[in-house]
Amino acid sequence: MIVKKQQLLITQIKWITMKKIKSIIILSVVIFSAVLYSIEKQWYDKEGHINILKTCAMYSPIGTVGANGQIKANGIDVGYLAYGPYVQLKAGKYAIKYKLILNNLNMDDDSGRVVGYCDVDIEGHPEPAYHIDMTVGDFKKKNPREVMLKFTVPDGLPKVQFRVYQYYGNNHMLLGLKLYPKSLSLLTSLLKNNFLTYNVILFSTIFFIFLCIYFKIWKIYKLKLFFNKYKSFKFDNHLLFIILRFKKLVFFILFIIIAELWFLNIEHSSDILTGCAMYSPIGKLDSFMHIKANDTKEGYLAYGPYLPLEKGRYRVNYKVFLDNLDSGDDISRKVGYCDIDIEGHPELRKFSEFTVGSFKKRNPQEVSLTFSVPEGMPKTQYRVYQYGGNKLTLSSLKLYDVDITKYIRTHLDILLIAIFITIIFI
Repeated sequence: MIVKKQQLLITQIKWITMKKIKSIIILSVVIFSAVLYSIEKQWYDKEGHINILKTCAMYSPIGTVGANGQIKANGIDVGYLAYGPYVQLKAGKYAIKYKLILNNLNMDDDSGRVVGYCDVDIEGHPEPAYHIDMTVGDFKKKNPREVMLKFTVPDGLPKVQFRVYQYYGNNHMLLGLKLYPKSLSLLTSLLKNNFLTYNVILFSTIFFIFLCIYFKIWKIYKLKLFFNKYKSFKFDNHLLFIILRFKKLVFFILFIIIAELWFLNIEHSSDILTGCAMYSPIGKLDSFMHIKANDTKEGYLAYGPYLPLEKGRYRVNYKVFLDNLDSGDDISRKVGYCDIDIEGHPELRKFSEFTVGSFKKRNPQEVSLTFSVPEGMPKTQYRVYQYGGNKLTLSSLKLYDVDITKYIRTHLDILLIAIFITIIFI
């Protein structure tokens, strides 16, 4: 009879424990969903865009481009404050956000007076027109003012411009210009690296925490059954419980750190061929976003994008294919080279030459060049030169920020949130 009562008691304890597990898991799902939504929203606002002023070359007939990419009108003349960057975009829906300040705003001016406009120009597609006028009244409400234009890019990889026009008597400054892909397919292609990094880490974190919660409850339940047999043990102060609790926290923190380091190269990379305007005197950009030589003439297969970079260490990875490789060629014959040019600093140039032998070993050939950028936000070029008699294709060009201190600073919020959640639930 006593044994049956004990078995019934154990069954009831198991049932109560399972109810607790289910309740905690449901609560965890709600909390983690809220945290996930919050982090994803922050990620999209901060990282889910292409910063045009910092990553592409813009032009200004009536203004000056600053070291940080911002463009300020030199006076009150009429004309384009900014146009460019002639970036080729895949078909899909986008939004462009302009941030402008009217430097000579007079609160007594007529609110209806038009001071300029923003528009989007898609090569070969003048209709529909993506255009918005700016009035004095707009800047009276908020100065600087943000303008958002939504637009759709058709097939064919047309070149796109984001322009700001200033009417006479006004003095504008373009503070920000950010391109947001709106289609999911674009988010996972143009912004694939950042998108994958955040989501893989977040979902791995959630899965790991769920496992810890589940096994923690069951281990505590088993420990209670064990300690109940030995009244001399104090469960709350027992060393085994402390180790059980905090070894998970230590392991989880290590997991986050390893995951962050693992995705370091992925997260801090920019796909130059996709996100910036490159130039090719002897080739053209195909539908796969590769720059392919038209023939075997000598010249630059690719140069640009005149990208201003902050001080730090960077790495560029080239992936080049030799289309007319002949197994009978002399392995020492030179095919071309890759180099990095930093404006105003010829002494910092990096260079790597291709030979037939290197392509015989591996075609396409991958080249990695690490370089340092000094103060002053100099413009950088990542070039590929083709010697005569060869036909090259640049299939990939990626820029990596390898300054780990920047990476830690930009991901500190995620690490702190993960530690906070771990302390609460584990």
